[in-house]
Amino acid sequence: MSSFPRINIPKVLEAQAKYNMFTCVRPVAMHIENPHSLLNMKLCAIKDNICGIPEPTTCGSKMLKNYRSPFKATVLEMLENYGTVIVGKTNMDEFGMGSTNTNSVFGPVYNPSFDKTQKKLSKYTLSESQDIEETYDFPKHIAGGSSGGSAAAVASNVVDFALGTDTGGSVRLPASYCGVVGFKPTYGRLSRWGVIQYAQSFDTVGILSRDVDTSKVVFDYLNEFDEKDPTSLLPSHRERIDELVETRNKGLHKLRIGIPKQLNLDIDSKVRESWIKLISQLFDQDHDIYPVDIPSIEHSIPSYYTLVPSEAASNLARYDGIRYGYRSELDSKGDVLFAPTRDEGFGEEVKRRILIGNFNLSHEAYINHYLKAQNLRHQIKLDFDRVFRFPNVLTSSQPSSEGVDILIAPTSLSTAPTVEEANSMTPLEVFVNDALTVPSSLAGLPTCSIPMKTPEPIGMQVIGQFGDDNLVLNASRLIQQFM
Repeated sequence: MSSFPRINIPKVLEAQAKYNMFTCVRPVAMHIENPHSLLNMKLCAIKDNICGIPEPTTCGSKMLKNYRSPFKATVLEMLENYGTVIVGKTNMDEFGMGSTNTNSVFGPVYNPSFDKTQKKLSKYTLSESQDIEETYDFPKHIAGGSSGGSAAAVASNVVDFALGTDTGGSVRLPASYCGVVGFKPTYGRLSRWGVIQYAQSFDTVGILSRDVDTSKVVFDYLNEFDEKDPTSLLPSHRERIDELVETRNKGLHKLRIGIPKQLNLDIDSKVRESWIKLISQLFDQDHDIYPVDIPSIEHSIPSYYTLVPSEAASNLARYDGIRYGYRSELDSKGDVLFAPTRDEGFGEEVKRRILIGNFNLSHEAYINHYLKAQNLRHQIKLDFDRVFRFPNVLTSSQPSSEGVDILIAPTSLSTAPTVEEANSMTPLEVFVNDALTVPSSLAGLPTCSIPMKTPEPIGMQVIGQFGDDNLVLNASRLIQQFM
């Protein structure tokens, strides 16, 4: 193991002071030399719900503010073995709950793409005209969540790539807001072992970078079966996908691209213009464009916000301050065991989702809420299978010759709001932020958000069939090249 000469700690600390994107920075970056790896000496930031040593793993919560994991997550250990330099752990919405990255005990993450700029103005007088420069402090914008710290670290150019986690858009939404690439692989492709759970049937380790090629390299290195992760995609499924891809690629000369009707929502005009421009350019490059109907994704938000809080309520029941984590002084008084600890240790958004989840799992609501949401999720998967011409190896769907190869839609409904605007949002408005990202999360599909060349960052997402990650990345690279 050797010290790393390229890392610029003062630059990292300067960016941290401006954007609040790290929960901790390694004072001396160390790495394992691996000259045969393409990741050797690459700088990486790790979201603070991915367990590592020696830094604390806090999940952006008071509950775990001083928690130090006794082990490393599989993905972190793999990166270090490939020679990657870990710069630090990144700020996040508490336990991954939020789309604004303002729900952290460490404070909000600020968007580097909306940094303080200078405006050149002309000042006219009766006798002369002269140019002056004046500096204005523009309102600070959010980086998006919950992986906002990872997106900001990439956007501020202090790391080559970063790892985040995507439950319902937590990699793609901040990527869109910060103008970087955000890739959510197929559920089960990358190991989740050592990732602190929010909702285990949704959580997916994702990759943020400034270009698709970097994300592709990182994905190729981390895309391995992990026997320690019970949700890891089995080797037999991986082999079957590779066989199907090889057969398909022999006859794939141009893309059949679907535009989901149900994702044509109340979208900001600037985002809509970028969407139309991208579709037009793909059409001009001789790719086939088709409108597609996926009726069940209209129910994505209610389904998602029934299932995910239910899983979260179960997962977060372990935090009582008895074995590890924060413990309130009030818990030692009288017959009180851990209620004050949970009240003080969790933020408002986490407590809100725990309450929603426990209600949905209660006897009265289980059948009417939770089971119906599970049935809707199953229907969403079947509807996605119907529009793709690549089969789903898990559902053994029959490919349709009339199906499409990928879907394209905006990643977010608007550009990044200011911190003030985000703080004034109602919980319902925060939930609706995920309207364009949760459908592919419900089905576990690979999805990549690519930044468009616009004055304010706008992302478009490429969605592929389950297991078809390489086509999603290849199509994303194609789009990034001409956009």
